[in-house]
Amino acid sequence: MTATPPFHRLPRRILATARLPTWSYHVAMSPSRTVDQLNADFLALEASVDRAGAALACTFSCSDEFEAAVIQARRARGAFAPWYVSQIRLILATTAATLGLAVIMLLI
Repeated sequence: MTATPPFHRLPRRILATARLPTWSYHVAMSPSRTVDQLNADFLALEASVDRAGAALACTFSCSDEFEAAVIQARRARGAFAPWYVSQIRLILATTAATLGLAVIMLLI
């Protein structure tokens, strides 16, 4: 396995960076635009912002209304059905009874 030499021993041409883009590159990348073209682009951008704002507008005025709507939708799907609540109560009671018996058996 060969180790890489320290940087002070590398040839100077390896350490040099490439030249930065020239003036002609920048001129080609940024064509000049007329005032009418800039105004048209600005108006199109404003229209896009308005459409995006309307698409992202929330129908709820606060987070409490949103949470209430979420809970209502979950209830409509049956997430908080009475059988579910009674099943959880039964599981909790069984768990508490089992733990109580385990404690009593350990104490005896």
